[in-house]
Amino acid sequence: MARHFLESTDVGYIDDVHVAQQHKDNKVILNITCKNVLITNDAIVQLIITNPQGIVIGKYVDKALDQNMFIVEINNPELWWPVGYGEQPLYKS
Repeated sequence: MARHFLESTDVGYIDDVHVAQQHKDNKVILNITCKNVLITNDAIVQLIITNPQGIVIGKYVDKALDQNMFIVEINNPELWWPVGYGEQPLYKS
């Protein structure tokens, strides 16, 4: 559902990303957890979600901690179908 782009800096880096999905009532709730390795105390974590058309539907910025968690709600998500059964729209982060 999402592609993750990691940018290396001299203040720290993201060591691990975990995405859990919960589908209900014509929406999906994403619980995104990233574990970070911090070199300095002035690092930030930024998450940008784009829909399959490339439009930004969410932008989240937070001070980087050892672990950051973002809860993202996407209303009326485009469904992903198995190969041969329909479209496979790609949301990006």
